[in-house]
Amino acid sequence: MKPNELSAAKSVLIFKTNIKHQNDVDVVTPLLNQTQGIHQWNVATDDVDKVLRIETFQLQAHEIINLINNASYHCEEFLY
Repeated sequence: MKPNELSAAKSVLIFKTNIKHQNDVDVVTPLLNQTQGIHQWNVATDDVDKVLRIETFQLQAHEIINLINNASYHCEEFLY
């Protein structure tokens, strides 16, 4: 855990995407891995909603949406 993350509470953000295949995951992997504040992430490509799950200590949903949209993928907050 990074020092600036010690005092923050971890959030789990869940998104509906169109990240369907491994090659799509390969495109977003460097973006997500290099984004400060993302602790862990995964995409369920076998799920009908192609769910992207992000564990973060500081990022907001709109920041992830912008990141994924800028990579030419659809991303919206999954309201369950």
